[in-house]
Amino acid sequence: MLQFNHLKKGIFFVFLLIQSVVYSQVINGYAKVTNVSGAVLTLSNVNEAADSFEDDEWVVIMQMQDNVIGTTTNSAGFGNLGSILSAGLFEIRQIDSHTESGGSPATITLKNPPTNTYNTGSNSSVQIITYRELGSPNYTTTSNISALDWDGNVGGVVAMHIEGTLTLQHSIDADAAGFRGGSRSANYNGPICTAANTTVYRINSNRYGYKGEGIFKRTAADQLNGRGKILNGAGGGSHHNGGGGGGGNFSDGGQGGNGWNNCTTHPAGGLGGLSLAAEITGSRVFMGGGGGGGQQNNGRSRDGGNGGGIVLIHANEIVTSCGGSLSISANGIGPLTSGTNDGGGGGGAGGSLVFWVET
Repeated sequence: MLQFNHLKKGIFFVFLLIQSVVYSQVINGYAKVTNVSGAVLTLSNVNEAADSFEDDEWVVIMQMQDNVIGTTTNSAGFGNLGSILSAGLFEIRQIDSHTESGGSPATITLKNPPTNTYNTGSNSSVQIITYRELGSPNYTTTSNISALDWDGNVGGVVAMHIEGTLTLQHSIDADAAGFRGGSRSANYNGPICTAANTTVYRINSNRYGYKGEGIFKRTAADQLNGRGKILNGAGGGSHHNGGGGGGGNFSDGGQGGNGWNNCTTHPAGGLGGLSLAAEITGSRVFMGGGGGGGQQNNGRSRDGGNGGGIVLIHANEIVTSCGGSLSISANGIGPLTSGTNDGGGGGGAGGSLVFWVET
């Protein structure tokens, strides 16, 4: 199932709900940006396994996470959005020159400084991705293409530019490459169906399911576990046997299962991740939030699912055969059912597709 939004002037934003996962070949290079000073970017965590950063080539600068959390008290509002700041902003720039350390780029100087402000504080993440120019001018795929999985510093994005026609003979995906799902809890026989379980929204205790990852980079230990969402990352399951919540992106994620024995008076399920639909623009998109981990006491719970990443495609035209099985997708991992009694893992939210395509 697809949700289409902002269909205007040849720019298409497609937000996918949770589907299955397909893996394929990575084509981009990635690096974490640790400082921005005018046109100079300082780098770490460089991954050039698939493509390298070279002078005169183009890159995507993208703010993956920012210090956007609002409420941090132990309440149902924990993890609400404060100000969106620079989260999700991206732009395309050309490399002028670079320096290296140990064979990897250490700094990159752009031909023109970024237009956006990018924040590199402890609760923020910025990366650059090589913007692959394929074809001369047309390009036909030769294999499946995918994003490097997001690891907390780099990954999650496929980015390509085709001056002419992109002919699809293979699929392109950022499936499950987005924000990471939370881990299941340790085995613990917590109290059943009590108000105390319902009201644990943030805590540092592996007796509760871990929260999924979202657009705020967590550094505080007491934000790791508990029912509360953390922006578009979902909350973990609480006692007893609560399920993890579902991640959010274009829409809210769902609340996790109530827990043993379908406790509706004091539900223990993790809260779903926030919808970011109101923040999405032509220059701001997000990866899907991770699902929350389930709570267990019998060793049968499940981790939360990863969210989908981001696919950026610029082409004059995209052509493919009708009725085939090819796709361009950024799906999250669906909800993961547990064994008997224990809480299941919440599903990861779908990511984002951005097309600058005339036809």
